Amino acid sequence: MKRILLLFLLAFVSGLGCLAQIRSDKDLVGKWEGGGMKLQFFSDRHISITGRGGQLPMGIFKSDYMQNPAIIMISISDHGQTLTYKVKLQFIDNDNIQVEYLSGDSADAFEKGRQVRLKKLK
Repeated sequence: MKRILLLFLLAFVSGLGCLAQIRSDKDLVGKWEGGGMKLQFFSDRHISITGRGGQLPMGIFKSDYMQNPAIIMISISDHGQTLTYKVKLQFIDNDNIQVEYLSGDSADAFEKGRQVRLKKLK
């Protein structure tokens, strides 16, 4: 009986640990910087992107945290044309993320050398 209770307790605690790992847009909201780019995620799902080429028009993002790494779809309207970008995003910790722009059919894992690490600004 003690073994069954111990196994149940261990499974329950392990399950809580897995649930604690699931991220949401609340974790992403804020300013992030690194690799020559700045991103600002807003709670209303808008995003501001500044890169080496300057600032892009304000965009809208949609996130899927059920995948690991998470997938972020960014839509930006510019001069009547809508551009959509697909980005892999993984939280390293609460203050650091790793992002990679996807072109075409990319693998699930990050490709060496194509990712950018961003730090959350406080």
